Formats: sequence, structure tokens, C-alpha cells
Amino acid sequence: MNALLLFYIALSSGYSLKVTPGSMCIGLGNVGTVVDEGFAAFHNPALIDRNACAFSIARYFYGTNFLACSGTYRNTIIGLRYMNYGSIQGYDEAGYLTNAFTPYSMDLVLARKVGPLAILARGFIEEIDTYHAWGICGGLSLFYRIQRVALGMKVENIGKVMNKTIDIPVSFSVGSCITLPSDFSFYSEVKGLPMEYSAGLAYQYDALTVLLGSRFIDPETHSGLDISASSQDIHISAGIRVAIEDYTIGYGFVYSEYSKAHHFTISLCP
Repeated sequence: MNALLLFYIALSSGYSLKVTPGSMCIGLGNVGTVVDEGFAAFHNPALIDRNACAFSIARYFYGTNFLACSGTYRNTIIGLRYMNYGSIQGYDEAGYLTNAFTPYSMDLVLARKVGPLAILARGFIEEIDTYHAWGICGGLSLFYRIQRVALGMKVENIGKVMNKTIDIPVSFSVGSCITLPSDFSFYSEVKGLPMEYSAGLAYQYDALTVLLGSRFIDPETHSGLDISASSQDIHISAGIRVAIEDYTIGYGFVYSEYSKAHHFTISLCP
């Protein structure tokens, strides 16, 4: 039932387009616009300054299975993201068992960096049993660094579902990273809509990076109702990344009052 509810949320709000891969992103409270871990297609295409690729597999909230990969070569980025919501048993109108089905969503991203800017295009599909929706959308991102401060901005999901009357809310993100003395870095980001506020701290010691973060999802902008915020709207996250020559292996964990998420990633930056 949770999986079915989650998929209906996906169809009505573009939920699957907002789930971001990467152990570093997840460990920092879902900060993405100023994070460089090989997932430029989903974080910020304007950030790239080297060839890289990354792969992520995750057990997301409510039993959702999540898979993503991204690659960058000479300012061109490609990414693929797949989510399925578990096996759901179908029933007919009389309550008898019918077929079981696995709802899923998938999107393909193509992006190109031009100076400090990047343009991206995304095609996506979402399916539940005989229900099928597909669409296209695009976006624009920006990244700028000056000494110890980095700033990132992104506007995406400007488009529509082509075969259904379903809206895809345009989303925006503004993030920053400040590198502190003693190998500490502080990250923050604001996303909308609905409004989300993320903050994280990274500590690097040689090849090891430890991550801590949190994310607050504003319940009023998410549901459209006058709902007071509570601890249920806060997600706590942590992560660890280990660099081995050109490879980085990472794990990110998210805790919420109702569910948990685990992300495993491998990044290659030759």
C-alpha cells in the first residue's frame, strides 16, 4: 500500500524527478547543486571540470528500489535514473486476485556545459499496471567558485507530461559550500516547491570523508494545507566516502520517523 501511495504521489507531483542519487548528496542532507561526486546529470551539470562517471544503488524510503548512473566527457553529461516501487498484488472489483505488477519510473538526462552555465534536457516515463505516462522537460544550471566559497543554482522540470493532463511543478535549487579550516566544509541548500531546507558538514582526513546532514521539508508548502511543522518533517542523514586511487566508494544513510534509506555509490574520476 505504501508503494502504491508513493507512485500516485509521483504521478501527481513529479516525485521521482526529485529523488537525487549519490552517497555524498544524501549524507549532506540532500544537498546537490554544489556537490561533485560524479552525478553531474542529477546534481549540477554546470559544476563539472573533469571526466567522471558514477553508479548508485539504493533502498529508498518505503521499500523503493533506486538505481542511477551518470557520466561526463568533455562538458557533455548523460544520466539514467530508475525507480521501482516493489511488487503490488492486483485485485478485481469482486476482490479476487489478478496479476501482480511492479510500478516504476525512469528518466534519461542529457546536458551540456557552456562556460559557467549548463543546459539540460530530460525524458521520463512512469508506469503502474496499465497506466502509462511519459513526458519531456528541461532546465538550466549555474556554478561559480571564488576561493573558499562555491555557489550553485538550478531550475529544472520545465516541461509537461505529453499523454496525460498532469502537471510537473518547476523546481529550483540554490546551494552554497564554504570550505573551513582543518578540512571541514559546510554545505547548505534551499529547494522548492515544496520548500526544502538542507544543511550538511563534511570532514576529510586523507582518503576518508565523513558526512553529517539534515533536511527539513515544509509540510505546508508540500500539502497545501495549514499544517504545523514537527520533528516528523526532519530527515537526519550521515555518510562515509573512501577514495582509492581514481575510485571513491561511498555509503549514505537517511533516517526519518517513518522510514529509512540506504545509498551505495562508486565514482570514477580518472
